Amino acid sequence: MKSLIGSLSLLLLFSFLLFSNNNFAQNQQKQKLLWVQYERALPSKVLEYEQAQKNANELFKKYMPSMQLYAYSSEDNTYYYFMEIENLDDITKILQSISLKADKEELQKTFAAFRDKVFSSEGEVYAPDEEFSYKPKEPRIKPDEVNFERWTIIELNPYYDQEAFNVFKKEMKEFFEKNKISGGYEFYSKVFGGNIDMCVLTEQGKSKIDYLTYSNEWYKTYWKDFEPLHNKFMNFVKDYKIVDVGYRPDLSVVNTKTK
Repeated sequence: MKSLIGSLSLLLLFSFLLFSNNNFAQNQQKQKLLWVQYERALPSKVLEYEQAQKNANELFKKYMPSMQLYAYSSEDNTYYYFMEIENLDDITKILQSISLKADKEELQKTFAAFRDKVFSSEGEVYAPDEEFSYKPKEPRIKPDEVNFERWTIIELNPYYDQEAFNVFKKEMKEFFEKNKISGGYEFYSKVFGGNIDMCVLTEQGKSKIDYLTYSNEWYKTYWKDFEPLHNKFMNFVKDYKIVDVGYRPDLSVVNTKTK
């Protein structure tokens, strides 16, 4: 849609976990969460960075064969890595398992490969907002056809009214359901890492061209009726940015037996 509604190296992961909050981990036992690590590679080191990540992935496959790590990248050389967890203890267990099984020299070599390849890295945890996400009964694309995603990363106004925001999300979902719109979306709320007054809305396409074509048609068909809802939504928004990413199977670790 034209409107607003429209990484994981071992070394950096270790660094983040040094500052993780154990109480948070204990309080998130029952909810599935999404660990997100994003890394900005130096433009002159992109190929070397990607090779370092592929080598790290081989380490994961060797010592953690059940691991699932999904990679995406954007045009500005930012890499995003996703792993589903139940709590932060899951990350600790993975790293402990690898450190106990792997040869120290092998680990050090893997760490060293990332040292001069990125200029920033951050780790965050998000919770899927399944209640207010929209999954059409007849989606326009199948899950295995998705190769492009548009993420709208939203910074909410401080002290925003969560109850009122939920009412908006419900109304938005009802609008999509009423019109039987074939394109779905998902909401995610940040629960750990930096500013937590954040949420992300994601949409998908077979490719960027496919998504933009769908978005233009959506705008022509639905925008007039949807605009009042959009204006209502903007009352909650302090800032936002749109990030277009492509799925990177070559940088992912996907075990089909445990997927």
